[in-house]
Amino acid sequence: MQLKTLRLINFKNYQDETVVFSKGFTAILGKNGAGKTNILEAIHYLSLTRGYSNSTDAQNIRRDQPFFTAIGKLEETAQMQEIQVSFDGTGKTLRLDGKECRRFSDHLGKFPVVQIAPQDISLIWETGEIRRRFFDLWMSQINRSFLEDLIRYQHFLKQRNTLLKNIRDGAQADAELLNLYENEMTGPADRISQARKAFLEQISPALTGFYQRLAGEAEKINIEVESEFIPLQGNPWPKLREKDIAAGRTTLGPHRDEFHFHLNGMEVRKYGSQGQQKSFLIALKLASYAVISSLSGIKPVLLLDDIFDKMDDLRLLNLLSMTDSDDFGQVILTDSSPVRARQKLTEAGIDFGVISVEDGKIINQ
Repeated sequence: MQLKTLRLINFKNYQDETVVFSKGFTAILGKNGAGKTNILEAIHYLSLTRGYSNSTDAQNIRRDQPFFTAIGKLEETAQMQEIQVSFDGTGKTLRLDGKECRRFSDHLGKFPVVQIAPQDISLIWETGEIRRRFFDLWMSQINRSFLEDLIRYQHFLKQRNTLLKNIRDGAQADAELLNLYENEMTGPADRISQARKAFLEQISPALTGFYQRLAGEAEKINIEVESEFIPLQGNPWPKLREKDIAAGRTTLGPHRDEFHFHLNGMEVRKYGSQGQQKSFLIALKLASYAVISSLSGIKPVLLLDDIFDKMDDLRLLNLLSMTDSDDFGQVILTDSSPVRARQKLTEAGIDFGVISVEDGKIINQ
């Protein structure tokens, strides 16, 4: 699958601009603040109906404008497709070839992207919720059943938490309603827990392989999921009601799982160097790319944001060499130094197209 063009209307600092991408590598070049990353943000919207950053939909609207629209034209097996995402300040709309898609989850996985960006370090340093969200989103793109279980579990978890909080604050306990929520949570919770562990086993070879090729080191890396929830043991929540009411929330379940990143048996966060942490995260993203490509039959678009400024020459050359292969498809990268980007890509023997960005204006070269 190839992204041919991207039109941005009132998106971030773009009034109405169209970007034309190359089939293989495209380098988006311009000064800091020119709007390079905003292009990647819009591509992410086309894939997942939300940006890669933590900004809200409203924050992506151009100043003093009432809406934004991003329109991508894609080519797959000689057929053209169009994805349009719009936000008018009150609601978001997704259209596929002009037809509105009311369930955004139905679009998930149809146009996959994988992004590597400086803020990925949050996967190591931030809370467990960040890591759970990453793996859940990754798995949801390739496993429709997992996505449906996740949506169902989170729906009834939210209902149970609201009821627990109300009871704690003085409302009458409703055992029948608690029973209903807990029974609805049990099956999805079992399957989510099992799927996560099976998935980590599945990606382990790709993760290790990419790390060793990237870092040039034969270190052993792995990911483990820590969970107090034991699947296939029936409904565990009735025994925890007193504790959960006091807390005002559900204290046990796959929503509390923690993912641990290990390097030679030790926590990457505590014992990994900056170079090892970067290599681990990039290997993780490339493993996600490989698994999505293998299971879906679609090569995602790979987005590399500001990588030249954040990696040493060895890892950078290894990354470029790996992604310039038949295992990967379209690659779109950004850099603030046109001279450096052209030099590094040329040294790696890569043919590439160039897009220049100047204060919200696109120059397709």
